[in-house]
Amino acid sequence: MRYALILFILIGVKCTAPEPSKLIEKKYFDLPSFTQSIIEQQSKAKLTVLKKSIINGLQEEKVQEKSDSSFWATELFLLLSADLNKPQLQTAYTIEEHVTETNSNLLKTVYTALPTARSNIRKIEFKYLSSPAEIRQIIVEQATDNTVYSTQQSTHVWLNNIAGTLLIDSLVTTGFNKTILLDSMKYSSTVLIK
Repeated sequence: MRYALILFILIGVKCTAPEPSKLIEKKYFDLPSFTQSIIEQQSKAKLTVLKKSIINGLQEEKVQEKSDSSFWATELFLLLSADLNKPQLQTAYTIEEHVTETNSNLLKTVYTALPTARSNIRKIEFKYLSSPAEIRQIIVEQATDNTVYSTQQSTHVWLNNIAGTLLIDSLVTTGFNKTILLDSMKYSSTVLIK
């Protein structure tokens, strides 16, 4: 009888205990969700874009008619993967909020990884008008360095509010990869709305 009572109590506690992921308050801006909404808006607009790429000095230009969600998800991959709200990252970044931008009318919020952070996202900057809801630029920087390879990449996204919808004006991605026993690779790409 005693075991049945204990089992009943444990089952009751298990059923009413909140999920651990719901206990964690989102401390940082939810960049992956924001980026997903931008991808949806860009896809609906079906914009024609010009993509200029340079890899180790070799240039290529390509026009993408009616850009779709897969195109934008590829171009914005770094932003989609920059989830700072994971439980292990709750104390991994310093936050500077409402910093006045030099030589512009924008304010910015900056998340910078602490030296002890176990994350390849080193820095995220949001530049906005009077409030963070009016984002005009996002900069994400990532870096990985170990005995096998070293990478650095940054993505700069410029946004504009067109008839109440945030749309990308342009984006620039630059980076560097070096893998042991292979040649290094320097690359950049620029996506412009036509």
